[in-house]
Amino acid sequence: MTKRLRISGQSQAQQLAEALRAMHRRADGGGKSEAVILFGIVYSAEIEACGESKAQLVKRAGIGPSYVTNIGRGMNLARAGVRAPEC
Repeated sequence: MTKRLRISGQSQAQQLAEALRAMHRRADGGGKSEAVILFGIVYSAEIEACGESKAQLVKRAGIGPSYVTNIGRGMNLARAGVRAPEC
């Protein structure tokens, strides 16, 4: 479970990257992909509105470029109605 941060203002992309980095770092070894998918679910609307691509957010977060796909998977799940559990 993750606590949703309030993302707003000019540094929205930077705030998203920091949230992504934190979720990625908190995850156990094999759970990093799932954490990034969860990030995509939780912050789907903010990611779409921030004006940067998923690849740019991943680069800002300093995690591997392969995680771009996982963010997209999470965003697709959010569009399909999947919601992250509340903390």
